Amino acid sequence: MAAQLSAYQEAVEHPGLVFADPDLRLCAPECDAMGLPKARSGNMAVVFRLQGQGGDWAVRCFQHLRSEQGERYAEISRRLRGGHLPYFVPFAFQERGVLVAGSWQPIVKMAWAGGERLDAYLRAHLGDRSALEDLAASWLHLLHDLEQGGIAHGDLQHGNVLVDSGRLVLLDYDGMYVPSLAARPSLELGHPNYQHPGRSHQDFGPWLDRFSGWVVFLSIAALACRPELWREQGAGDECLLFRREDFLDPHAAVWQRLRALGRPGLTELAERLLRAASRPPREVPALPRTLPLRDVLAEAAKPAAGRVTLAGAPAPRPSPVPTRAVALQVERAPDDWLPPDATQWVGSAAGWLMPQAAPIPEERLRPAPLDRWIAAAWLAGVWLLLALGPAVRTGLALGVLPWTSLGALVLYLHYRLGDDARRAHALRRQVSRLRRDERRTVALLNATSSRYAAALTASQRHEERLRAQAQEVQGELRRQERALRQGLGLQGYHRREAELRDLAQRRREERLRAFQITEERRVLESHRVMDDPLLDVRRVAKLQLVAAGILSAYDLQAVGEQLAVGRDGRRHHIEAIDPERARRIAQWHREVTALAHAAVPAALPPLEEHEAEEELRRALQDLRLQRHAALREFLRDVAGLRAEAARTLQTIDGERQSLALSWRSEAQAYLGSMRAAQTRLREVRWQAAKAQRAGEGLQEVCFRRFCQGLVPSVLRRGVQEP
Repeated sequence: MAAQLSAYQEAVEHPGLVFADPDLRLCAPECDAMGLPKARSGNMAVVFRLQGQGGDWAVRCFQHLRSEQGERYAEISRRLRGGHLPYFVPFAFQERGVLVAGSWQPIVKMAWAGGERLDAYLRAHLGDRSALEDLAASWLHLLHDLEQGGIAHGDLQHGNVLVDSGRLVLLDYDGMYVPSLAARPSLELGHPNYQHPGRSHQDFGPWLDRFSGWVVFLSIAALACRPELWREQGAGDECLLFRREDFLDPHAAVWQRLRALGRPGLTELAERLLRAASRPPREVPALPRTLPLRDVLAEAAKPAAGRVTLAGAPAPRPSPVPTRAVALQVERAPDDWLPPDATQWVGSAAGWLMPQAAPIPEERLRPAPLDRWIAAAWLAGVWLLLALGPAVRTGLALGVLPWTSLGALVLYLHYRLGDDARRAHALRRQVSRLRRDERRTVALLNATSSRYAAALTASQRHEERLRAQAQEVQGELRRQERALRQGLGLQGYHRREAELRDLAQRRREERLRAFQITEERRVLESHRVMDDPLLDVRRVAKLQLVAAGILSAYDLQAVGEQLAVGRDGRRHHIEAIDPERARRIAQWHREVTALAHAAVPAALPPLEEHEAEEELRRALQDLRLQRHAALREFLRDVAGLRAEAARTLQTIDGERQSLALSWRSEAQAYLGSMRAAQTRLREVRWQAAKAQRAGEGLQEVCFRRFCQGLVPSVLRRGVQEP
C-alpha cells in the first residue's frame, strides 16, 4: 500500500536513513519555507528533489501504487533504451526504494531535468513570434517521432513538458504506451484539460497523444497570433488556453475569440479540433510533421493562397443564403462537419440544418378561392332584396328575383362540379394546409432553439457556480494551511534552540569559573604557613600568623610591618614581623599566587564537560521532539484538510461531469427535435413545390371568369343551332 504525502515528507527529511540507493543516501532534500522537503505532487506520485555533490536527483514516490507498476516501467525502460529518442530522461525503478513508516516503498530515480515548464516558457515568451514558431516546429517533430516509434506518452500537458534551451523534455512516464503493453488498459486518463473528453482506460495505443498534441499546438498558434489570449482565457491555471468543458461546447468563449481573429488557417485548426472532440479518440487525425506557423497565421486578404489545407481536410464550401421563411439567420455548416454519431452540438439557432428550399410563393397560388366569396356576396344581395320585398311594389321584381337567384345557384353548382374548379379548390386547400404546417414547423424550430439557448445559459451558469465553488474550496484550503503554518511557529522553535545553546554556554562558563576558583584555592591552601619551605621567616612569626588565623597563603590578603590582613579583611597585629620579614612574606604570597594561577585549568574536566554536553543534548532533543510532534500534527491537519478538500473537489468534479453528460444528452435531444422538424419542413416545401407545378394551369380558374366565359359560349351555341 502506498504512503501519503506527509509520511513521505517525514521520511525524505533523513535521506541517509531511509534510502537504499547509495547516491541518494548522500544527498540532502530541497526544502520549502517551513523547512520541510519540497514536494511536487502529480496524479499518481509526488516528486522530491535531492541535491548532492555529484548532481541533483528526482525521486518519484507513488501515492497510488498498482501491482504491475514495476513491470510496466521495465517494459517502458526497455523500449526507450532501444528507441534513442532525445525527449526522455533515463530512469531506474527501484522496488525497495524508500523506507516509510517501517515498510519499503518503490521509487523511480532519475537525474533532475533542467529547463522551464511549458506554461512558464509560453508566459515568458508571449509576443516573441520567432520563439513560438520554433517551439511549434519542435512540438510537431516530437509528436511525429513518438508515433513513428510506436509509443505514446499518455499525459502530454504543461506540467510534464520542459523546454531546455529549445529542446523538449518529457517527464512522468506512468501512463506511457509501448507496443509490449498493447494488450493492457491505460493506468490513468491524463490531465482532463488536455485529453479527449471521451477517453477511457481502454483507449490505449500509439495514437493516444494526438488529441493533446492538437490542443498544445493550437494553443501555441493562438498565442503567437494574439498574446492577450493568455490573460483573457485565464491561462496558466491548470491549462494553456483550453479546458475540458470547451471541448464539449463549440460556442465557448475561446472558440469565438479564435474565430474573431480572422485567420483562416487558425480557424480551420480550431474547427478540426472541435470535430476531433466529437469522434472516438482513436479516430483523431495526426498533425503533419511540418506546418509552419506563418502559414497557419496568414491573413485572410487572399483566401485562395492564404488558407492552409491540412492533410485530409475537406475543401471549404460557400455558405448558402438563409431562407426567409425561417426567422433564424444562421449559416449552414459544411456537410462533412456532421459527426457520424450525430452528437454534434447545435447553437442558439439551427439554420445550418435547414434545407435551402424556396419558400412558397404567395402571389401565384391564392390561399382562398375568391370566386366563392363573389358568389356568396351576390346571393346575399339577392336575398337582401327579398328581405326588402315590402318596399318593392312591382310584382315583376317579386317574380324575377327568386328565379334569378335559383339560376345563379345552378350556375355556381355547375362551376363547382367542373373538373378544373374541383382541382383548383383542392389545390388551394392543400396550399393553405401546407402554409399552416410551415408556420407551425418554423414556430416549433424557433421555440426549440430558444429552449436550447435557455438550457445552454443555465448550464453555463451552473458550470460557473461549480467552478466558483471549486475555487472557493481551494482558497479556503490555502487560508487554513496558512493559518496552521502561522500557528506552528517554526521561528519560535529556532529562537528557543538558540536560547538553549546560549544558556548552556553561560552555564559552562559559570562551571568553569567555579572550578578554576576551587583549584586556585586548593593550590593556595596547599602552601601552609608552618610547612611551606618557600616561606623564609622565623618560626615565631609563623606561630603568630597561625595564631591570628592565617594558616595558608589562601588566608593572607596583605602584609606589612607588624600587620597582617586576612582574607576576611580583618587586621592582625603581629609583633614578630619587621619590615624585612614583611617583604619576604609578601614575596612568598605573590609567588604562591602565581603558582596557583598557573595551575588553574582552562577547561572543565572531561566528565563535567560531558555532563554539560549531555545536558544540552537532552534539552535540544526535547525541543526537537516537540518540534517534530508539532510538525506531525501540522502535517496531519494539513493532510486532513487536503483530503477533505480533495473529496469536495471530487464531488464538484463529479457534478461537473454529470452536468456535461446531462447537457450532452439534452443537446442531442434538441438536435433530434430540430432535425425532425427540419425533415417535416423539407417535406412541406417539397409538397408545396409539387402543388405549385401541378397548379400552373389552374391559376385563373374562378367563378367570375366562368361567368365571363359563359356568355360567348352561349352565343356561339345559338349561332350554330340554326
